[in-house]
Amino acid sequence: MTGDQHPQYTAYEKGTPRYYIARHYIVMRYTSNVKHLQDLTPSDLLPLTPQVFHILVALADRDQHGYCIMQDVAERTGGSMRLSPGTLYGSIKRMLEQGLIVELRDKDRPDARDDDERRRYYRLTPFGRKVVKAEAARLSEMVEQARVYGLAPKRG
Repeated sequence: MTGDQHPQYTAYEKGTPRYYIARHYIVMRYTSNVKHLQDLTPSDLLPLTPQVFHILVALADRDQHGYCIMQDVAERTGGSMRLSPGTLYGSIKRMLEQGLIVELRDKDRPDARDDDERRRYYRLTPFGRKVVKAEAARLSEMVEQARVYGLAPKRG
């Protein structure tokens, strides 16, 4: 049985939010085995939660530790999104399992003089970059559709 034939979401019409929520749940529930993660495509993980999207964006240009990610997200969103440690580290755990990010080894970390050894640093993987780009494209398309109906501001 392929993923699209799974009984839990064939009951929903393809293209509806319920279909994609059910599909996302099934992909995440049954892909905890690393062997299956190799078969994932970026679209299998969409839509991303806003928290995961912002964490991936924070890691797009440099490696960061958890507290720095929290500060980056709060600054970029003008304080409208503040990640709690539980949300941040729960999301990081899932992103590590999905192969979106990796934890840096000691040799890849900043110089010991500039670092606290208790910090864990994270890096966006090539797959994670593809996923966040796909999500940005999906969001952009949604905004374009809203523009057609005057629901979003026109481009400058």
